[in-house]
Amino acid sequence: MKPSLKPTGLTMSNLNPLKRCQYVTSSTPLVTSKSEIRGVYAVAQQFYFKMALRRSIVTSNEFFKCEFYPPSHLLGLFRKSRPALRVKCEQDQVLFNDPSLDFGSTNKRLQGSVKNMDMMSYSFKRIEVRRLMREKFWDSYQRGKGCDGLYVFNVRLLPKTASEWIQFNQHILQAIEKVTSTDFNKKIQNDNSRVDWRKLLKVLEKNDMVKPEWFDQVAALYSKKSIKRKSSTSKATQMVQLPKRKPTW
Repeated sequence: MKPSLKPTGLTMSNLNPLKRCQYVTSSTPLVTSKSEIRGVYAVAQQFYFKMALRRSIVTSNEFFKCEFYPPSHLLGLFRKSRPALRVKCEQDQVLFNDPSLDFGSTNKRLQGSVKNMDMMSYSFKRIEVRRLMREKFWDSYQRGKGCDGLYVFNVRLLPKTASEWIQFNQHILQAIEKVTSTDFNKKIQNDNSRVDWRKLLKVLEKNDMVKPEWFDQVAALYSKKSIKRKSSTSKATQMVQLPKRKPTW
C-alpha cells in the first residue's frame, strides 16, 4: 500500500501559533544588548501603511528620517522587542554610495561598483546597513536613555568622512532624546481611532497569528471612538450633500 501524499493540514503555525507571534508582553524585559533588538511584524506594518495615515516623524535630515510609535500605538502592539527597531533604505543610493562601513574585511566587498552588483551583493549591502544602524541606534539609545516603543529609520545616505560619521551619530542621539521629550498621545488617539480592529483581527486569523497581549483592551477603547468619528463624519457628509432648494420668496 502506497503512503498517502495528501497534506495533513498541519503546519508549524497550526501546531504552535505562538512560535510565529512572539509579541512583547507585560513580562518582556528591556533589551540588554544590540543582538536582542528586533523589529515589528510585517502584517501590522502592511495593514497600517494601507490606511495612508500621516507618519509619526520625529526628525528628518540628509542621512535619515526617524519615526516613532509608542507601545500603545497599533504598530507598537506588534513589536518584537523593547525597544523595537525597523530599518529601511529609502533610496537605492544609500546602497551604492560606497559607504565606509566599519566591518573590517567586509569593506572591500561593500565598495563594489553598481555595474557589477548582482542581487546577492545588493541583499548583502542591505543587511550590512541594517546591522550598522542597529549598532549605532543601540549606542545612542543607551546614551540618551531612550524610551520603549518602535523606532523606524528610513536611511537616505550613509556618511563617508569621519566628520560626517560624527554628525550622523549626533543626529541619532538627538532623535532618541526628542522622542523622550515628545507627547505622542494625540498621535495614538488619532491613529488607533481610525483602525478597523475587526478587519485587523480577520487579517491575523487569516495568517494564523494570535493577538498581542493588549489587543482587546486597545481595540475596545478605540473602537468606540472610531464609531463616533464615523457617525459624525456621515452626518457632516449628509449635510454637505443636501440638494439646494430654490428660494420660495
